[in-house]
Amino acid sequence: MKRILDYILPILFLFVTISMNGQNNVTKNRIPLYVTPVYQFDPLDINVGDCSKMLTSLDINNYKETVGYFSTNIDLIPIEAIFVLSVRLYDIGKKDEAIYWFYTAQAKGKIFIKMLDPEKIGGIGSRAFELRQMFISFNRLAGEYINGYAGGNLEVYLGVCERLLKEIVDFKPVFSIYPNVSFLPDSNRPSILEKQIVGIQKLMAYIEGNKDEIIRKRKEAGIEGLY
Repeated sequence: MKRILDYILPILFLFVTISMNGQNNVTKNRIPLYVTPVYQFDPLDINVGDCSKMLTSLDINNYKETVGYFSTNIDLIPIEAIFVLSVRLYDIGKKDEAIYWFYTAQAKGKIFIKMLDPEKIGGIGSRAFELRQMFISFNRLAGEYINGYAGGNLEVYLGVCERLLKEIVDFKPVFSIYPNVSFLPDSNRPSILEKQIVGIQKLMAYIEGNKDEIIRKRKEAGIEGLY
């Protein structure tokens, strides 16, 4: 049940709870996100390794080049950089593309967390612990905006889910990207991938069967068009 809620909660309950967070604090232009040490909203500062410069300079004129680079090298790019790409795409108004890259990062982040060796995660200061918390922070903080936008564009959202269902089976291990992190044996990965796929399928079924209800709840909450 928890796995299903991991996918349904962002799109279901967010529609109701965002209005409680204070609509006047929401900006439709940029996500005011701070995830130390990799992303700072103002002044803009990005530290995600080799991708930092291209993400910092990303704009409406060059974003296709950056997206192409990420698509070609997806198995070599850190998950945190993919999260940042989704935020930057949102910032420049390419919000449909932001949905895809956010949920790609989210799926990869969930697989990463499930693959961590629970006996070697450690605490504050350990690489595994800090990465886990970083991905959770991106998912929660950037997710408020990207989930909020996706909820008003359900056909785009469903298209992203459909695309992920085709791509997730080809996600490669991230061991080489995070050499100082201890993971479970790779034999655990197929079952973890399968659970991710089932979760996405159930989310799609929920959205397909509840479109009118989702739209109604967004209008009641006053968040339609807010993102």
